[in-house]
Amino acid sequence: MSPLAQVGKELVELPNRARILEKRREGRAYEPIRETLAVSLILQQRGVSGSASGSSAAISTMLDFASRHNVTPQTEHFPMSNINDVFARLGSGKARWRIVLDADF
Repeated sequence: MSPLAQVGKELVELPNRARILEKRREGRAYEPIRETLAVSLILQQRGVSGSASGSSAAISTMLDFASRHNVTPQTEHFPMSNINDVFARLGSGKARWRIVLDADF
């Protein structure tokens, strides 16, 4: 049995599945990913991802709200040809908003 299958089998057999599902609904991990699972994911070119910004439904609600109320991001735009100046601005802490690089070539 592969390490990934073994970990899956162990997760199914855990005694307190309701607690695991409750934590999963709250967005908390039950336990850290084991090294064997991580290696198996890497070797099979698979991945695990998550988002600290919420579920797809929460993000959709937030975007709908922003659209209805004309909420827009505050950005600073710079031409791509000035990339060295942009990095200097970031490094000095002078960037006030999200920096957007515009293609100018």
